[in-house]
Amino acid sequence: MNLNPSPLGLEDIVINSELLNRPSKAPNYEAENRALIALAQTLADAPNMILQRLAETALQLCRADTAGISLLDEKDGAEVFRWEALAGVFSDRRNATMPRDASPCGTTIDRNATQLMYMAERVFPALRSQPPVVEALLIPFHVGHKPIGTVWVVAHDERRKFDREDERIIKTLAQFASASWQLWQARAGDEAVARDKRQQALDLAATNAALQVHLENKTRVEEKLQQLNGELQARIVESTAKLTRRKADVNNVAASIAHDFNNVLNVIQAHATLIMTSPTEPNNVVEHAEVIRATVEEGVALTRQMLAAGRKTETNFELADINGLLQRTIKLLSPMFSTTIVIATDFDPRVPMIMIDAGLIYQIILNLCINAQDAMPDGGKILLQTQTTLGVVLRQRFSKAKAEQYVHISVADTGIGMEADVRSRVFESYFTTKKPDQGTGLGLSIVHGMVSVHAGFVEVTSEPGCGSTFHIYLPIPGDEGAAVAVIVGQNNIEDRSRRRETVLYAEDEARLSDLMRDLLEREGFRVLTAQNGPEAVEVHARHKDEIAIAILDWGLAKLNGWEAFQQMRKINPKLKGIIASGYVSAEVESRLAKGELNGVFQKPYAEEEVLATIKRAIHRG
Repeated sequence: MNLNPSPLGLEDIVINSELLNRPSKAPNYEAENRALIALAQTLADAPNMILQRLAETALQLCRADTAGISLLDEKDGAEVFRWEALAGVFSDRRNATMPRDASPCGTTIDRNATQLMYMAERVFPALRSQPPVVEALLIPFHVGHKPIGTVWVVAHDERRKFDREDERIIKTLAQFASASWQLWQARAGDEAVARDKRQQALDLAATNAALQVHLENKTRVEEKLQQLNGELQARIVESTAKLTRRKADVNNVAASIAHDFNNVLNVIQAHATLIMTSPTEPNNVVEHAEVIRATVEEGVALTRQMLAAGRKTETNFELADINGLLQRTIKLLSPMFSTTIVIATDFDPRVPMIMIDAGLIYQIILNLCINAQDAMPDGGKILLQTQTTLGVVLRQRFSKAKAEQYVHISVADTGIGMEADVRSRVFESYFTTKKPDQGTGLGLSIVHGMVSVHAGFVEVTSEPGCGSTFHIYLPIPGDEGAAVAVIVGQNNIEDRSRRRETVLYAEDEARLSDLMRDLLEREGFRVLTAQNGPEAVEVHARHKDEIAIAILDWGLAKLNGWEAFQQMRKINPKLKGIIASGYVSAEVESRLAKGELNGVFQKPYAEEEVLATIKRAIHRG
């Protein structure tokens, strides 16, 4: 669409010959160099501001009334020019647009050459404004062979005439704009960090080359640009190295996880085979089943350890005998270790019960014992000890130690020990002294996080050649009797759930669904089942007056567990809900904390956990 109704033509407004006839003012290289150095600094520090700074520089160096940069863009399927940067009289019109064929910028790009125009509004009526555009000098700029936009200056007064020196300055800024536009676009994209850094270096190198052409014998500017270029190259090398290390860490973690889970599955498979080959020997069946149960617990602990590496997981604190827990943990760990490793204990029988998450404590001891074994390649001794220590003593090293007493757990080895610089960084994530295929540097950082979850503290003592000892301090409740009374009281609550309540259980895995139905019916519940979200909603609609609680797998097909539960609550706002999932996400934790759910099962779950959660949910109604 041609928006130019004027009978005049371009030859009536384009006055390029004036650039050859007019006398040029003397160059001010000092001011120009200062401006270009400032542009280079802006390009390095704030590339998103570079085009605006270019417009301001053009206004200043050419002593224009208005200066700007117009970029070729698309709007409603048509090409337009957008005023990306403006300085001077028209600065309040930034981001305004003008159709390509209604703008002098279109002519400039089509001709791919400098255009000096006088009273351009005679051919381009869209330019009519107050004050008028008396004289305009426009220079195109490209990336490769693709036109990008124009750099231009405007005089609103007949007395201001542009000359060849103004043209030279705008051409220099147009080359700068081309390189700057590339860097700006790269920063605006969603590219990977390393690729983004490399692109910045390439763009800055191009800018450096353009500046060197136009700033002959200006060594101070060249040195400044070379310094900036060197810094960016160093950052690229550093970022690339970090990304490479992180990728190696992920690969190592994946290999370690696969190895550990294969071990768990191999043990389960072997003992399941033994049960199937000797089904008539009850003692052997019980023994093999116990090994399978313990191995499943080990797999659950491994899963929780992986989750703990990435985010905070749900904790389950209970009053427990720490000595008994450590003894059971050692029994489970012993078969995993070489016969050249001796595990000894020295537990103080006077250590009281404390509030702990038994699964996390198992993971802590597992990590410390594995590290101890790795530190003794030729064999040695691991010693686990417990005792009590006063909070006032700990406060000398840990200012946040508020409890009066702490249980002190120590894990000591007779291994190679650590230098001071290693000892000071041992709890940092991804820090490790092992070879790339032997460790990820996550284990001890996870230990530190798990101890912190217990409001406890951890430290290490070690010297080269003298082994290492990790010390864990867990707070002892101020009123042990009250804590025990709470637990006893909870266990003595009237068991309302023994009534024949109706439970809706939605699970897409048929074997899990059959197991849960058998378990709940054995406990006196009536069970209705569904295999996906819509089916669960339909079953609930048919039995809405009978169902007391809905247990739904988070990953149900068609509608996930939470979405299905929300639809059920529209029918029965008092319906209680429990979510089951192999991974308790932050969203599930948030729903539970807000009281929108009555409980969560994390797979694999034990029979006791299932029944306790259901009964607790029903009782709280």
